Amino acid sequence: MPPFKAGIEEGAEAVLVSHNIVKSIDGENPASLSPKIHELLRNKLNFTGVIITDDLYMGAVSEDQDAVVKAVLAGNDLIIVTDYEKSIQDVKQGVLEGRINEQTIENMAKKVLAWKYYKEMM
Repeated sequence: MPPFKAGIEEGAEAVLVSHNIVKSIDGENPASLSPKIHELLRNKLNFTGVIITDDLYMGAVSEDQDAVVKAVLAGNDLIIVTDYEKSIQDVKQGVLEGRINEQTIENMAKKVLAWKYYKEMM
């Protein structure tokens, strides 16, 4: 994780988490869907910026019908998708089923909007 640590120490505002599997941290989930990776970024590396997924419709995770919900639950702030209409429905369904807490969605939105506002003010 030295490159991430160095970037965070230099003031990185966002981290894009790819779909590779980091066996030494979480051998079961792609990094973009791994709560362990996000826990490491937030709690061990003290990253307070925006965590972004790579496109969830890429081959590495596109077969996972639950990828969007998993991405939210893992701790991503910004979910990148090709089919945004289906993805919005997946998130709504996750909220309706009680899998995703509505406050989680609100926190994601606030974090991304705060970043946007910050960038506009620079």
